[in-house]
Amino acid sequence: MIEENGLHYHKGYRYVGQYKDGLENGLWTITKTDVLVSTMDFKEGFQDGELKIYNEDGETICLVVYTKGEKVDTLADIINVKEITRVLEDLSNNYVDIWKTNNIEDEDENSFKGEGYLLRYKDLEKLSKE
Repeated sequence: MIEENGLHYHKGYRYVGQYKDGLENGLWTITKTDVLVSTMDFKEGFQDGELKIYNEDGETICLVVYTKGEKVDTLADIINVKEITRVLEDLSNNYVDIWKTNNIEDEDENSFKGEGYLLRYKDLEKLSKE
């Protein structure tokens, strides 16, 4: 098991979290100029837990829950589209995009994976074509 710190920047946003065996694991955060923008829980590269997006006052404007990469509908879901669009105007129009997650064509196309999982998948796909 290899654990390492993850830190990267995207369009001026700072992403911080942990990798385990090259995959996102645990709590990841996004900040911009030291203001918390979003948090997301990952487990073995899959979104697993709460995705939250905050406004400048620290109020939750989006709360979505995932289990093993699948979105779980709960009564606690909060999605304020107008406020999300305003807060993330220079990053993305889609809240899922800020975490660079995507569903990919594999055994479960509805699961959402982190960037580490997607990069590993693309590397394996590239190797299989060589």
